[in-house]
Amino acid sequence: MSPNPVEINLPAIGQPFSLYLHEDNELFCNSVRRNKTYEPMETRLVVSTLQEGDVFLDIGANVGWYSVIAARKVGASGKVIAFEPDPDNFGLLKKNCELNKLGNVELHNRAISDCDGKDYLYRSTSNFGDHQLHATADESRAKVEVETVKLDSLFPAGDIAIKAIKIDTQGSEAKIMRGMQTFIARQKPVIFTEFWPYGLRNNGESVFDILAFIERNGYLVFEMRHNSLNDLTPGLVYEMSRERLHPGTRNFTDLLLLQPEQAQRMFGQPASGR
Repeated sequence: MSPNPVEINLPAIGQPFSLYLHEDNELFCNSVRRNKTYEPMETRLVVSTLQEGDVFLDIGANVGWYSVIAARKVGASGKVIAFEPDPDNFGLLKKNCELNKLGNVELHNRAISDCDGKDYLYRSTSNFGDHQLHATADESRAKVEVETVKLDSLFPAGDIAIKAIKIDTQGSEAKIMRGMQTFIARQKPVIFTEFWPYGLRNNGESVFDILAFIERNGYLVFEMRHNSLNDLTPGLVYEMSRERLHPGTRNFTDLLLLQPEQAQRMFGQPASGR
């Protein structure tokens, strides 16, 4: 852990906040130290989506960038529920919530998946946001046993209204979606998710699992890329997975999933749907 927290000033959420970061030469932490921001488009969209009193799920919370931002935006009447399975990341996540005096964040040191039980988290030594719930074929990683749980198990009655979910889990996204089918049938939150065909393949999953979730639940899909928001169809997402995001490239992108009425509120008019 860095001895001194880094101060971040995002005008959209009011007063500055601070984050303890890993001291090692690590990708995410170096980016935040250098730029005093992270994923600016996705950050802006998360902030603009949330209102006072909302509930936000941060799945793959890392050290708490989105958890802290969301907690500030939803206020004392709202709530953030954050999940981070890695013990070191979770330790910093907890410290960052304490540092910023956030009493509206519920922390879980476990992974969201498609089953309730145990699994192994394979830990990266160079990118602490790249720990994965699957072994990689081309590198040897140390592993740690972690608890896994389905969203359907955590929210069986659907009595908590979730406004938005952020999912960044290095290839476990399809399993997470499979484990929240009942939850999604009851409510349709805004979803921010990483889309990484290479990671999905390594995890024994397919891009078709993501596309089936999108179509089955009536979501419109948008790509957040290069400070622009591109309106796509599932067919175009599939084409991306065969070309620019082909597993051989190891490229990834970030997707925003919206119900039609959510898109209309966000953009002021219906999305084209292409």
